[in-house]
Amino acid sequence: MPTESNQINGNGEKFLLTQIQKKYGVNREGILKRMRYLQISAWKEQGGNKLYLDVEQVRYLDELHVYMQENHDQMAGYPVPSPSGLVTSITSSDAQNALITEESAIDADEQIDAEEVTDLRSSIHAAGMSKAIGIMIAENEIASQYLKNPELLPQEWREKIAASLNPPKIDPFAFAASLKSSLQLNAAEFLDG
Repeated sequence: MPTESNQINGNGEKFLLTQIQKKYGVNREGILKRMRYLQISAWKEQGGNKLYLDVEQVRYLDELHVYMQENHDQMAGYPVPSPSGLVTSITSSDAQNALITEESAIDADEQIDAEEVTDLRSSIHAAGMSKAIGIMIAENEIASQYLKNPELLPQEWREKIAASLNPPKIDPFAFAASLKSSLQLNAAEFLDG
């Protein structure tokens, strides 16, 4: 008997949704997809934030899990039972217990804690770095191929490269005079402004 289960009525047990996740080795979204497929609704105790399933619901999930293992993780084709939940098994003493569906359970069950957010950030950061590194490596390899084989470049680019190898001749005195003139104009504008 799981440590965190206890009697919900005279003949049934309740199981934490997180226990079921661990049992099948799937994440929360995986369990919620299975629950939607099986039309299963989880429930929580009033004032609590933990989601529970009953024995029958867990049995359906167990059978679906076996089916999926035999069918390449596919749910399609598995017979869907009638919608289930604790609606019919709640006694008058349990009437205070709130019933919720798995859609609202995302917020009600376990909030994402700081460690999960940090793990998510780290994995996104690592994926981004890997992608950037891959792009840079590919760019470098392609550039290296064009450097080794410039004849592979389009004719227009080869002409521009050839022209850049023969820069126009510049008279150093004329160039210095134009720089000096340009600097004097800029200084005058600065002082006037």
